[in-house]
Amino acid sequence: MSELKSLEREFAYTTAHFNTARTTLYRFSGIKLADSKDAMVYSRLVRRIRTLKLSGFSAYFDYLLAQESEHQEFINALTTNQTAFLGSHIISRYSGSTYWNILIRKEFGAQPVVQVKSLIR
Repeated sequence: MSELKSLEREFAYTTAHFNTARTTLYRFSGIKLADSKDAMVYSRLVRRIRTLKLSGFSAYFDYLLAQESEHQEFINALTTNQTAFLGSHIISRYSGSTYWNILIRKEFGAQPVVQVKSLIR
């Protein structure tokens, strides 16, 4: 994790918490997070922890697994743009390339050979 890990934080946050968030996000959405996103994950998920009045990250991940309704909140918290589910497909409001890459992966069971780039700038 980054040098920010040494800062005092409201809730305990470990490499294991970051890796749980990262693998869960990938499982739910196909979105991969770089190692450098640890501070972002903390700051965005801590808002959910406060809102839900949970004791910390471990309690949040237990809640996330138990409450399917939290899946979308989790994805929205960790992605820049709001993400909506439509059937088995994921549609990201502003990221066409993300949508198409996830759609290809879900439909064909593999990563696309070529990463689709959004034509909308």
